[in-house]
Amino acid sequence: MFSIGFLPQPRYTVFASYLVTGTGSSFNGLLSGSSGIIPNTYTITIAGGGSVVIQAPIGIITATGGTHTTTTTTDVWTFTSSGSWIVTAV
Repeated sequence: MFSIGFLPQPRYTVFASYLVTGTGSSFNGLLSGSSGIIPNTYTITIAGGGSVVIQAPIGIITATGGTHTTTTTTDVWTFTSSGSWIVTAV
């Protein structure tokens, strides 16, 4: 007798902050310290000439979407148009 199990999806904790500007703009992401499942796609909606900026300590999140830049201590993803931010690893 045997059973078939499912491996749990990798989970992560977000250590990121985000800033939303522009009336009607939004980011359906998680607040710092919240948990999620990898991979996870977040929806960015830009309206009213706004932007969404997501920041995390450098190297803790691998993600695609937006314009990715870095400082000596921070990964920064900037959206000036609607799109998706996809966390692929932590």
